[in-house]
Amino acid sequence: MQNSLNCPEIRPDNKSIDISIIINCHTEGILAYRSIRSAAKARKYAESKGLSLETIVVVDAPDDITKERISYYKQVSELSIDYVYWVEFRDLSQSRNFGISKANGEFISFLDGDDLFGENWLYEAYLMALDNKCCILHPEINIAFDQALHWWKHVDQLSSDFLVETLFIENYWSALSFSSKEIYDRVPYEQNQILKGIGYEDWHWNCDTISDGYIHRIVPNTIHFIRYKSKNSLRKISNLNSTIIDRSPFFEWFTKNYNFRVDDVNQPRNNNNSRSNRKCSYATAKNIIKSKLKSKLDYRIIRYSKSFFNLWKETLLFTFVKPIKALLNYIIEKKESNKSNESNDNTIDTRLASWVIEELREISHIEPKLFPSYTFLSNLEHYQIPKPDYAKAISFMKAYSQIIDTNYSHIIVVPWLKAGGADLGTIQYARAVYTKLNKKLLIISTENADSPWKDKIMQYADFIELGKIVHNEKGNFDTLVYVLTRLLIQKRPQVIHNVNSGACWTAFKRHGKALQKYSKLFASLFADGIDAEGKPVGYAREYLEETYDILEFIFSDNSYFPKVWTTTYGISSSKFCTAYFPVSDDLIHIGKARLKNDEGHQTKKQKNRILWTGRIAKEKKPELLAKIAEQMQDIQFDIWGYSEDPYYTTLLQRQKNIVLKGKYSNFMELPFDDYSAYLYTSESDGMPNTLLEAAAVGLKIVGPCVGGSGDLLNEETAYIVDDLNNIDSFCQKIQEALHDSSQLKAINAYNLVKSRHSFDNFLKTLENVEGYIL
Repeated sequence: MQNSLNCPEIRPDNKSIDISIIINCHTEGILAYRSIRSAAKARKYAESKGLSLETIVVVDAPDDITKERISYYKQVSELSIDYVYWVEFRDLSQSRNFGISKANGEFISFLDGDDLFGENWLYEAYLMALDNKCCILHPEINIAFDQALHWWKHVDQLSSDFLVETLFIENYWSALSFSSKEIYDRVPYEQNQILKGIGYEDWHWNCDTISDGYIHRIVPNTIHFIRYKSKNSLRKISNLNSTIIDRSPFFEWFTKNYNFRVDDVNQPRNNNNSRSNRKCSYATAKNIIKSKLKSKLDYRIIRYSKSFFNLWKETLLFTFVKPIKALLNYIIEKKESNKSNESNDNTIDTRLASWVIEELREISHIEPKLFPSYTFLSNLEHYQIPKPDYAKAISFMKAYSQIIDTNYSHIIVVPWLKAGGADLGTIQYARAVYTKLNKKLLIISTENADSPWKDKIMQYADFIELGKIVHNEKGNFDTLVYVLTRLLIQKRPQVIHNVNSGACWTAFKRHGKALQKYSKLFASLFADGIDAEGKPVGYAREYLEETYDILEFIFSDNSYFPKVWTTTYGISSSKFCTAYFPVSDDLIHIGKARLKNDEGHQTKKQKNRILWTGRIAKEKKPELLAKIAEQMQDIQFDIWGYSEDPYYTTLLQRQKNIVLKGKYSNFMELPFDDYSAYLYTSESDGMPNTLLEAAAVGLKIVGPCVGGSGDLLNEETAYIVDDLNNIDSFCQKIQEALHDSSQLKAINAYNLVKSRHSFDNFLKTLENVEGYIL
């Protein structure tokens, strides 16, 4: 059996103690008494069968009541406590490991200080363990009580009901396991860090043991009773802290050993004992038959057959099935109505086996809340383990398989890579890291969108289109956040840098403290937007207040907005770093030549043409642009860019002196020699890359000083429009720029960009940020 399961060999060892019971206590108070009594009763039953046992109580950071009570219980001989250890780990996983180190038994059974054993648990588990030494054992039934009331069956890993993908979203087995001490020694529990969002040590341990080749089995006709408390509940504390299990070899094992064909994820499948050869196939017979029919039969025949079948089905339903079903429902309702008038033991919930009812009666002598009264059984609900979330499992597997064998020092998360200032900035961050470390980083895109600029990054970084993967697997936003978080935890880079990804901001908000265990977290913020009511909006407004404390630094491409956010939220200015994006050296060389050769003489063609570039959107104020053009009919306005809103396209096309030139991928492609000035009309911005590029090639700039653009635009470098909504002011400044033969403002803007926006300066800025370039 061990060979077929590829289990590590466990050598038999004759020890004087067969089973060590480890009871973990914390602040249970008098509830611990009932747990210890249930353990003593199960121990007595096992000893009556000839087994030798010991009971170890590990008390971690107890309150005064618990400390006093445990000290007393140790003296009560009927409770059979052999050892009590007082520790201050304040962590259940470390308390479990400590108990394991003190255990003398060949096997170990865990019990938490407010839960209870069924009487036969220890003995039946021992008998099964003798023939299953590479297995971890669990009871068949769990009953949760106190603040919750439900029951569920544990699933045997070798049964057809077991689906390993479920472990992505749900823990199959409780923490009260039974196994060889050698297994617990080989796979210790990982430390919980609940306040940092890392926990579920039992779920984590179950995953780790599966990936190590151990099998989780069910002991038939055994039961545990799990208390759900209203306070001091580790479960509730974990939920409040958005706890996630730590990185685990399970996820590598899963990715390497499972192969999904996602034609139909609902297809049941058989399990076998070969862990490495087992494959998960989801192509249903229905889909196979459908495919074959389509290839052999004419589509019209299929359509006719479907129509005939549907007609036959409806006739059958209305003539026979529905009347019979209605009659049966009436009979059932009558029977249930009669039963409700009876008040005897025959009204118990028949979903539970009779032995479970007897166990409840027996344990109620120790815990009265478990007496199987009619009310108790009526309120006892059956909990069904959720079906696997295939979108999460398959999305993770598809993404992780691309990078499973590669380690990255830096991971940058973006929505996409396409024409835009933040995207250009991302390329520069990747270039800087690659320049210093001579090693590729990883970029993850999180939107279901094309990334036409991904080719620009390939020399510096690997690229995963996670948003597309999740969308193709029909996952939602929560799926995306989960998979992204799991990828980041598994890869544990030294640096995680979020550049405008909403999914990554949500991951930081939910699981930032967990991500901090392995990685330093950075983010880039550029500007606030303004909604229709004039309210500032954007990622800073939505996430900064709740995430600034987990971020090492916040990068921005301008100095204006960090001051705004510092003033608004009271965040220290030392948290922000202005990293001015580099401008292409090619553009700088072009600007130098143009300004040197231009002596203030412009052709008639230049004087009559103005350049405007960028995404045509509300914040760029295309309505303003149309009104300016309307008042300056002798000037041609060439618009290089695109709009996703046809309203703006139609609006601009109405003006005869506006020419829509369409998309462009690089400022170098533009015929800037045809223009004498660049028009800027945005209502709010960070530091627009197009402004930097216009200045770099020596174009005069006309526009308002808004947001981060003030780091470049002033009276010395541009023709400043004081009132953004004043059309006449724009027209006046445009005329001033066209007739200014000095080129002084253009030269000043060019010199500022040349000196400040070089790659060397950008790299030095990042080197001075502690922890970014290691």
